[in-house]
Amino acid sequence: QEYFGHQYFQNTWYGESIYHDNSYQLFEAGDRLFLNINVAWESFGADIDWIVDVISAHPGLPTILNRHCFFSSMTGQYSGIWNTNAYWESAIKNNDQIFMMIMGHTTTQYKNFTNAQGNKVQWLRADYQYDALGGGGYLRKMIFEEDNNKIKIRTYSPYLDSYKTDADNQFDITLNFNARFGQPPATPTS
Repeated sequence: QEYFGHQYFQNTWYGESIYHDNSYQLFEAGDRLFLNINVAWESFGADIDWIVDVISAHPGLPTILNRHCFFSSMTGQYSGIWNTNAYWESAIKNNDQIFMMIMGHTTTQYKNFTNAQGNKVQWLRADYQYDALGGGGYLRKMIFEEDNNKIKIRTYSPYLDSYKTDADNQFDITLNFNARFGQPPATPTS
């Protein structure tokens, strides 16, 4: 907190929760403004309320939600671990702005679930810590191609200058942003 505490990010693209454990960011990709929400590893009911409040304060923005773990790799269902069922029921299922969730600590790379509006919520796992070299520096790249109604997912290591090209690490997600979120404004405002 001494060098990069909450005061460092005041009045910027960064927003935080009352506990300083959760945060959100606004970013532009293509012609759109997006909302990215990060939730603490051990989060509780107040955090769920905070998520709903942040989304309500940014209506209509396509939203990505990040959390340590959301579903069990064994069942492919959202997990009761870390109060995940409450997240799905209270913040995700009924909120059509959330189109993607990113997590770690499961073996399933990609799944999708259907929200209450009948739209897909993409659930992506990115966790390479058990790979050689402590993960080899692999990270997920997402290339938003709105004109082609897709998001390209690629897994790359700048350390190794190498891509993982198997089906679990290189794939495309189909998403028609205009149909789900409407036309982007002429000039995004952040």
